[in-house]
Amino acid sequence: MRFVKTIFHLGLLLLPAGLMAQDWQKQLDSAQTMALKADNKEKTIALIQEVLDGVSPKEPLYAKAALALADFYLYAEENKKALEWLEQNKQLSKGDFKASYDLLMARTGLVTGNYPLANELAEQLNTQSRKDLNPKELHELRYVLAKIAYTNGDTPLSLLYYDSIRLDRNQADWRLLYKTLNSIAIGYSVLSLATKAEDFYQQALDLAQEKGDSLRIVSIYINMGTTRYVQYDNYRALEYFKNGGAMMQRLSPNNHHALGSVYNNIGSVYASLKMYDLSIEYTRKGLAHKVQAVGESHPVMGLYYDNLGSAYYHLKKYDSALLYLNRARKVFEDLGIRSHIYAGVLFHEGRVRAAQKQWDKAEVLFEESMQLYIENFGEQDYWVMYGWIELSKLATARSQDKKAMDYAQKAVQSIYKGELDFTSRFTLKTDSILNLSGMMEALANYAYLRKVAARDTQALEEALHVYQEAFLIVDQLRYSLQAESSILQIGQEAKQIYDNAIEVALNLYEKDNNPSRLALAFQWTEAGKSFTLQQSIQKAQAMDLAGIPVAISREIKQKSEEVLRLKKEIEYSEEESDKASLAQKLMQREEEYAALMRQIEKDYPVFFEYGYANKSLNIETISLPATTLVEFKTAGTSLFVFVKNEQGFYAKKIPVGEKDLEQAIKALQQGIVDKNWAEVETHNARLYEYLIEPIAPWLQGKALLIIPDGVLFNLPFDLLRPQADSPYLINRFALSYHYSASLALRNRSTYAASMDSRSGLVMAPLVNQAFALSDWRGESFGRLPWTGAEGKAVSQAVGARFLQNGEASEAVFKAEVEEAQFSHLASHAFWNVSDPDLSFVALQPGGEEDGKLHAYEIYNLNAANRLIVLSACNSGRGQVLDGEGAMSLARAFSYAGAGGVVLSLWPVSDEITAEIMRIFYQEMSRGVSVDQALQKAKLIYLENSDAKGREPYYWAAWQYIGQPHEALFPNRTYELGWISAIIGLMVLSLGVWRFFIARSNRRA
Repeated sequence: MRFVKTIFHLGLLLLPAGLMAQDWQKQLDSAQTMALKADNKEKTIALIQEVLDGVSPKEPLYAKAALALADFYLYAEENKKALEWLEQNKQLSKGDFKASYDLLMARTGLVTGNYPLANELAEQLNTQSRKDLNPKELHELRYVLAKIAYTNGDTPLSLLYYDSIRLDRNQADWRLLYKTLNSIAIGYSVLSLATKAEDFYQQALDLAQEKGDSLRIVSIYINMGTTRYVQYDNYRALEYFKNGGAMMQRLSPNNHHALGSVYNNIGSVYASLKMYDLSIEYTRKGLAHKVQAVGESHPVMGLYYDNLGSAYYHLKKYDSALLYLNRARKVFEDLGIRSHIYAGVLFHEGRVRAAQKQWDKAEVLFEESMQLYIENFGEQDYWVMYGWIELSKLATARSQDKKAMDYAQKAVQSIYKGELDFTSRFTLKTDSILNLSGMMEALANYAYLRKVAARDTQALEEALHVYQEAFLIVDQLRYSLQAESSILQIGQEAKQIYDNAIEVALNLYEKDNNPSRLALAFQWTEAGKSFTLQQSIQKAQAMDLAGIPVAISREIKQKSEEVLRLKKEIEYSEEESDKASLAQKLMQREEEYAALMRQIEKDYPVFFEYGYANKSLNIETISLPATTLVEFKTAGTSLFVFVKNEQGFYAKKIPVGEKDLEQAIKALQQGIVDKNWAEVETHNARLYEYLIEPIAPWLQGKALLIIPDGVLFNLPFDLLRPQADSPYLINRFALSYHYSASLALRNRSTYAASMDSRSGLVMAPLVNQAFALSDWRGESFGRLPWTGAEGKAVSQAVGARFLQNGEASEAVFKAEVEEAQFSHLASHAFWNVSDPDLSFVALQPGGEEDGKLHAYEIYNLNAANRLIVLSACNSGRGQVLDGEGAMSLARAFSYAGAGGVVLSLWPVSDEITAEIMRIFYQEMSRGVSVDQALQKAKLIYLENSDAKGREPYYWAAWQYIGQPHEALFPNRTYELGWISAIIGLMVLSLGVWRFFIARSNRRA
């Protein structure tokens, strides 16, 4: 669950501004000028102090200078000094300067956590003393009122106050205007109005850039991360926060206020990514900085304690969770604050109590938090919805089914404008939904309760209808986002919805044997798979269909490449100052790239319509001669399998959970790598029993197209067999794999029927030349002597160009891959467990390239080869994401347009790999399809190997992702046969001709 409230404190991430512009004496004018430019804090204070020392305390100028010094302390975030100075000059609270003094005290109360005082003074000034304030002070008053309204949960009112400052921008101090634009953007982020938020961030950024204020520029980039966070773009948000924090640390290392906010934001993002240990680590860092800036009693401290309590709840460390949640309650209760943030604290405590099965306490806490949410936001709001959902779950846990259903319906209604009739099937209107992600969760909860309560076909159909409405929301969310990480996040959160919906559809199929139920279950299985990969391919095709000019396409590529270049420079930069400077440039370029893509979608609607079109696969249209399609869907404690052969379409629910599968596959792979064959056979038989035996009667033809899911992406199906003396699955079938059936069967008519092998690119960079950079995170770039023989064999088999050692550079590959029809890379590959984008294939360095072809660089290539062979260790390994598959180097090449990819699942032997690849290409050169050629290569190798060589470690790592029956080369043996026959006929004809000539001569 995403708590956008965690960003409220970003409104406090505002940097020093200066003195009010009035006709003061030259000394104060100089101080004001210096303060406005933020040139030197010490000099500014010294100039003001000279005025104070040079005039009588009874003079009006003294009062103005004293107030100016307090004002400057506040803008410099020297909040304690400001308070001490104002208390030393209490005489100013009476007489002509009372209003100005009270305003400064209200501002000080705001930043030191004395909200009751700030609220009291601001209200008095607003109702009784407005006439005593000058225009600039009126703007400051409106800003204080806006911050108070925001803290109390009234975001719309705070935006009204901010807007009054913005509309009178010519009269406002530019730094106050900057703070206002920034705060408006934050407010719109909280309201999930990302487009408006970005517009105001851009205005604030333009203003800071115009004034050349680096700190304020950094602050904007940090706050832009907030918008990314609200949009589910967690990885981009993390990038903004971390890079912005590095810049802030360099420019202003003692700005504890700002650094505290940044670290807390990083903690919030990690919480959204379910990395709770990291969330706690960064939130604690933020807490340490923020205490130094505002003290223990400021309301923002309650927010940080709340975040820690929530993280500990998710780690099931309930005592620690309650410790921090109680601290958060104390902060808010001592200050008398009953805002939506305080409601969140009660909400989190309710979850802890529910987890401890303290049902009564949990219910009281949830109801109190609900009351506060409604007081702050009204009956229809995102947070109110979450309150109803938790009450629904609590009622379910207490077996109060009717109550649970009632709460679930209220959750849906609270996020929808207009009355919904839950006694019949309803259809949602998009423009009436207050928050798409909230509606997705509300419908998921409601549909699940309908599913659990269903006792007959009609009840199941009602649940099915609710799931159909939920999937419309999922699609809208996906198509509304640009960043892949955001879309991936939606996919992760939608997984449970897909699992439950598929189960409902299959339960209905069991009851009425209606084929449409089966088709719907398959359609939803496909919809939950490889969405981002499919969309990237659609977008590439849409570029051509939309008629986007070459110049714009070139600009897109240029900006994207610049972003990638900066990422690489940041990764390898050793100086923190260089990293900070590069990070600022990176964020600027990313914003420029995002703005360009938004403009293209606006100017070329065909690009948007086609690139974001929802193209579902109809099972009835699938035709795979001599091939059986097998698609898996992991779903908690069950596994769904869909099978399509030439006779029909079938489905099976297998009672095996994801954890059991993961345990068995890990044990199998560990046994393979350790060469513990008894262990391998044990788990091999177990996995065969789980995955193949239940569907064995439906497996027909000569080939299998397997669509794995979840942990199954790490399984080599080739070697599955029921017992040690049985044939492997590879003995009976040629196997190909893919991320989804839709991708596997997409139209490939753009390719020629056969391929010109001379357009192939074969590279072996490490035959007898070590890599220029000796190591990477402890891994060495050793020589691979057998890759030379491998490359020559591939080249001779298909007549492709072969580059080795220094010729096989990253620069050459990038320059030539676009024109190649197939590529073969025989090298090292490195799998980065923590960040898949940093996995890479090792090539030779040269020019501007370092020789590390990273996954994030591959994504930006136009590598629409018919086939790419990654003849390297672990080239198919990667973090497995629900619905998306393994985030590996192989997937990166698929993303870049490759029609097929051959990959490995574990470290492989250099010598044996060369032999398998020689046979593989020899078979393909005879016109054999890729999947059958790989099958034959493995079987021929097994037939000619000794007992040790037949162990799965040496041959089973290789997989082919692509279409079955995809033949790349013409049958050259067939061609050579015809050529030989023709030559023979020519020789024979020549002989006959000479015979008749000779006979003719003798007759003469």
